[in-house]
Amino acid sequence: MNLSAFTTRTKLPSHRNWYITLTAPIVGCLAARLLTKLISAASYTGVPHRPKIYHAPTQDLLTSREDDIPYPPDALPGGRDVSTPFGKTRVYEWGAESGRKILFVHGISTPCVVFARLAERLVDRGHRVMLFDLFGRGYSDAPDPSVYRQDIGLFSAQIFAVLSSSKVNWMEGFTMAGYSLGGGISADFCSYYPDLVESLVLICPGGVTRPFKISAVSKLMYNDLFPDWVVNWWMGRTLKAASEVKHAVAEEISDDHRAHAENSSFPIFENGSKASAATVVAWQVTAHPGFVPSFVSSVKYAPIHDGHHRWRIIGERCDEKRKISQTRGLKEGKMLLLLGQQDVVISSTETAEDAASVLGEGNVCTRILQGGHDLPTVNSDECVQVMTDFWAGLI
Repeated sequence: MNLSAFTTRTKLPSHRNWYITLTAPIVGCLAARLLTKLISAASYTGVPHRPKIYHAPTQDLLTSREDDIPYPPDALPGGRDVSTPFGKTRVYEWGAESGRKILFVHGISTPCVVFARLAERLVDRGHRVMLFDLFGRGYSDAPDPSVYRQDIGLFSAQIFAVLSSSKVNWMEGFTMAGYSLGGGISADFCSYYPDLVESLVLICPGGVTRPFKISAVSKLMYNDLFPDWVVNWWMGRTLKAASEVKHAVAEEISDDHRAHAENSSFPIFENGSKASAATVVAWQVTAHPGFVPSFVSSVKYAPIHDGHHRWRIIGERCDEKRKISQTRGLKEGKMLLLLGQQDVVISSTETAEDAASVLGEGNVCTRILQGGHDLPTVNSDECVQVMTDFWAGLI
């Protein structure tokens, strides 16, 4: 049966009407875009438009209800705000100026106060520490993630801004300690700037997380099928609910994994405060407008599970260090990997195997300690002991 006979018998529209029906939506869409551009051009003042910045909670906003804040602005010593083209960054720095300089990089959900116990113990041993909130966390602003992806490029720019803000010369070399997502960030940063990183410590790190750990729901939500506002709304609800019972970082890994719930409620500080990873995450969801968009962008673009190539570069640098001792950076000729035996977010067995495979057996010193994913909080004493033994050449 030919198309003409079929159209006649069923009284379908003519070919011309078919063409109009099919092309009208396309023409309408193009016309709308053209009209939008014309309006934009007509209202252009000649001043470039700067992307939106989501501002972090301010001191004035917090004063009236300070007792309810799990992460108060003066939670740690040496606090300051550093101005950057992407918004302000909150930094804390204290300890002996002549001691080992240690830069901490936190994970995807809990800001830098997650290192409170670990940092205090290292300062007591004569070291100098610097902690900062990644963009969109704690008291750091968030540049619009739809313009500035939360990837290693953005994080590296923030790290350099933080380092250059100190009265101490960190650019002559420092130790880098990264936790969870911060482990992936630290490894990538070290692979690009190995001369700056004198020693690399990764704690329950992302970076080489096996791709099959990503849940089906996460794959669906983060593949750009849905508009940003839908994903942000869904993630905001998920994080708020998850933070009541478990560490929110588990949400981007797997549906059937439970983070160590008892660790998520473990006190971050030793001053009697009941603040925990869970309460801090819940506070950020409501107090920081940039937290959820930043979290979503980090899941999409940060070095969580695709860092094998960058880790191999670190392994090659370690090999070179052992052959040519004058080479700057990575003084131990290997990196230190600390894993939690009960961690169900970052598997200690899988991560130890993958790190050895990617870096090379002789280029990584692995220690599996008691604790879950909140290892820096729940077992800070043993973390510090292993770290100092590593730097002293005892392991």
